[in-house]
Amino acid sequence: VNPNVTSTQNITICQNSLPYSWNSQSITAAGTYQATLTNVNGCDSSVTLTLNVNPNVTSTQIITICQGALPYSWNTQSLTAAGTYQATLTNVNGCDSTVTLTLNVNPNVTSTQNITICQNSLPYSWNSQSLTTAGTYLATLTNINGCDSTVTLILNVNPNVTSTQNITICQNSLPYSWNSQSLTAAGTYQVTLQNANSCDSTITLTLNVNPNVTSTQTIIICQGALPYSWNSQSLTAAGTYQARLTNANGCDSTVTLHLVVNPNVTATENITICE
Repeated sequence: VNPNVTSTQNITICQNSLPYSWNSQSITAAGTYQATLTNVNGCDSSVTLTLNVNPNVTSTQIITICQGALPYSWNTQSLTAAGTYQATLTNVNGCDSTVTLTLNVNPNVTSTQNITICQNSLPYSWNSQSLTTAGTYLATLTNINGCDSTVTLILNVNPNVTSTQNITICQNSLPYSWNSQSLTAAGTYQVTLQNANSCDSTITLTLNVNPNVTSTQTIIICQGALPYSWNSQSLTAAGTYQARLTNANGCDSTVTLHLVVNPNVTATENITICE
């Protein structure tokens, strides 16, 4: 009597090797399977298969980077833009391991500032820089996403304006009112105003004061010369008179006249003579 032969097989495969072909069977899942064969003696030979299936592993990664980190190297791939990428690896069981990467790219931010200041605001402090002149400046900062943020500053500088005035007035125009100041004498004065650009405008005034001229005349006339004409006045008696004229500087010139009138003399003679 030839005995029936039994044997056992224990086989482990990867999931992507399914269906697994075994003794004319197409096996689609892990499990225990049997096949009855005829051995060399023409007797039944029962074979039992224990089929183990290692699953394919899948995993997902979500990675966020800054634009400046492109291209991004991942599993021998050089990624140049945001998107979804896949890589098929071999795990410790020798089976496929599929990794899906969702790559997010935070853009580098650029912005431009246009700032106008007055000259006396220099040096201007901007992002740890001390700027001493107008121009275009750059600063690289880190934004809330931890990425580069490039800021461009266009700095305009309005100059402080200075001007000089030279004014001549007459003495009787004092006090002279100038930019909320009451000036009582000749001299050099300054005032700081804000111009149309809201910047300092320094004005220097040189104030010249022409004095009023006074003069006195004493004139003696005879009574018969009355009325006496003087500076458009017709004087009919002795006395002190004044006239206000304009001198060569356009200022008041006050002339005082002391008019002395010598009276006409009358006399009577009574003469007796001989025939």
